[in-house]
Amino acid sequence: MELKVKTKEMTRIDGKVAIVTGSGNGIGRGIAMAMADAGAKVTVSDLLQEDGERTVKEITDRGGTAIFAAAAPLTVEIHDGVVDIVPR
Repeated sequence: MELKVKTKEMTRIDGKVAIVTGSGNGIGRGIAMAMADAGAKVTVSDLLQEDGERTVKEITDRGGTAIFAAAAPLTVEIHDGVVDIVPR
């Protein structure tokens, strides 16, 4: 299924790198596709590897540059104003 997004002309960002989390599906996927269409090299990151790799394939099939980086589930805890990021 090809995602068709109707947008205003985006500023060109050729040669820039975009890291888009949650880009295997939904809004994150749309953002990754838009960034690639605007010329960015995109790092697609998602908890679901198959979904992320599908987004990479769609970007590269359209002539863009993209790689997949697996996301790790984390828990963010705040104790007395100190932020602690803990792997799940």
